Amino acid sequence: MKSKLTLNLVRALILISVLALTVFLFIIRDQVKKLQGYGYVGIFLVSIVTNATIIIPLPGVAVTYAMGSIFNPFGVGIAAGSGAALGELTGYMAGFSGQAVIERAER
Repeated sequence: MKSKLTLNLVRALILISVLALTVFLFIIRDQVKKLQGYGYVGIFLVSIVTNATIIIPLPGVAVTYAMGSIFNPFGVGIAAGSGAALGELTGYMAGFSGQAVIERAER
């Protein structure tokens, strides 16, 4: 019983953290655009940030598309893909934390 309570607490904290991160990134979305001046590292960081939001999308694809015309498209693809994979972990964590709600549902 205690381990189930602990697991539910961890899930709730993860969900709250992911939601807070989404709100924070939406608030600073104009600051995110400044990262593209850092080349491939900036593309990587923009990709992480834009893929870390789960509710309100940020325009990461537009930045990646634009940077593909300036930098080597293969390098842009590697940087953006790596950042997207890491950024999407927030979606996984939100799903993990929401699992407890689904487990208790009748349907």
